[in-house]
Amino acid sequence: MKFLIQREGVAARMSAKRFYLVVLAVMAALVAAIVSNFALDLHRNFLTIACDSALMQSGIVNTLHGNWFSYNGPGGPNLLAAHTVFLLLLLIPIYTIAPSIDTLFVVQIFGVYSTVIPLYLVAGDIIRRPLVAFCIAASALASPFLLHMAVAPCHLETWIAVLWSYFFYLRNNMVGFCVSLGFAVCCGEQAALIYLALAAALLLIDDGIAWRKRYGMIALGAGFAWILLDITVVIPLMRRSQIINIFAYNYSQWNIKSAFDLPMAVVMHPLQAITLLTNPLRWMHVAGVIGLPLCMALFSWRSLVLLAPLPFYFLMSDQEFYLYFHAYYYSFAFFAGYLGLLLFVGRRDVADRFAMVILAGTISFNIFLLCCATGFYMQFDAGRDNNFSNTLHEVFEKIPPEATVYTPHRYSAYLSNRQYMVIGDLRDEHLDFQAMMNARFEETNVHPEQVDYIVSDFMTDQCGWRNGFLNADLTQRRSDNIDSLVQSGQWQIFWQQNDVVILQRATK
Repeated sequence: MKFLIQREGVAARMSAKRFYLVVLAVMAALVAAIVSNFALDLHRNFLTIACDSALMQSGIVNTLHGNWFSYNGPGGPNLLAAHTVFLLLLLIPIYTIAPSIDTLFVVQIFGVYSTVIPLYLVAGDIIRRPLVAFCIAASALASPFLLHMAVAPCHLETWIAVLWSYFFYLRNNMVGFCVSLGFAVCCGEQAALIYLALAAALLLIDDGIAWRKRYGMIALGAGFAWILLDITVVIPLMRRSQIINIFAYNYSQWNIKSAFDLPMAVVMHPLQAITLLTNPLRWMHVAGVIGLPLCMALFSWRSLVLLAPLPFYFLMSDQEFYLYFHAYYYSFAFFAGYLGLLLFVGRRDVADRFAMVILAGTISFNIFLLCCATGFYMQFDAGRDNNFSNTLHEVFEKIPPEATVYTPHRYSAYLSNRQYMVIGDLRDEHLDFQAMMNARFEETNVHPEQVDYIVSDFMTDQCGWRNGFLNADLTQRRSDNIDSLVQSGQWQIFWQQNDVVILQRATK
């Protein structure tokens, strides 16, 4: 199939493969624009998780001021103490042009939906039928996995470029493979697990490609090297003694301190491990995120091996919120599932009815699951208050960017456009603000006398529908603590409305 295009006044023919690529790119951009509008509406109404986005913006702002990767929130004072997000440096030029957290949200969303481009290219090389490759890639635009990543707070892990790496592997493009691999691991340390699984698939499963072992060894070496670099060098250098150990936190029920302790803990408690790995609710959640392609990963040894990172997440024994909220944890499952689908369809005849049923099922399930995911976010959207949110944004803009702000999680994304912002709540009974800030100095690098503004929401410090997190006892504590701060004479009310109070340090 050829398509006429106009080039230098002469009618030329566009190949079917290029035509579908152009159509797919336009569709991806259109979907990204629609989702951006929806997601920004949620973000600006403070209905989504905000603190992760705040840490990313704070890291960019601090880096621009010479304090590389610094931030003042939980687990601080450096982003690299928790995640190897070196890719943050590539966002700085974009951020300097449009310095807003909304810029980071939009860039993330377009990056997420651009995933269908390498998926189409890989599909074209495996299936060699442009229309079928287009249908598979276009169906992925309806994947709930992409929606969850798009609406999530700003997380560089959403950019892990493993599909690009596989495309360059199929083309024997070593430079492209290494660049995409480096890009991926700089998005976050979890990329190393995906590339270790890819290395195992390339080294153990013969797909008839002569250069597979060479690429497998590169992926294997890079994956191990990045994990060792992260665990033994970056994190110890950036973490202070009293800062939370993210790994120990995620695997708290195993009572371990590092990744090296996990295998022994599993050996010592095999029944607990089996229970977690076979938890049907977790499997249903992953299936609901990935859709029918997750099942297709079971039909090929190569795609099955790519599911190897799954135990590392299912063994997070008491972190259900992390598992259900962080869709980007399952980037490897999306890759494995769609590769399994491509390998399955690629082995079938063009008119094979079973292949057509699988394709139709993939599209149908994606649309159904997308409706479910959209309904989930619409529940949050029902709690928005545009007038109040717009007023609050106007008030936030009046706070000088050089001022240090103490803010709850809920509003942190839109107050993180400054060097010094501390995320925290006023929920403690009989709170001593000065003692609390001094106790947190190692993670915030902020002394209590540096704080210029305190933002408090009596209803809740968390995002989402405010009434959904209402707790009368905590509301009363916040109110009492605000009264105590004002009565101390050190603080005065800067603004107050709808149970949100902003205090400003009293001038002498």
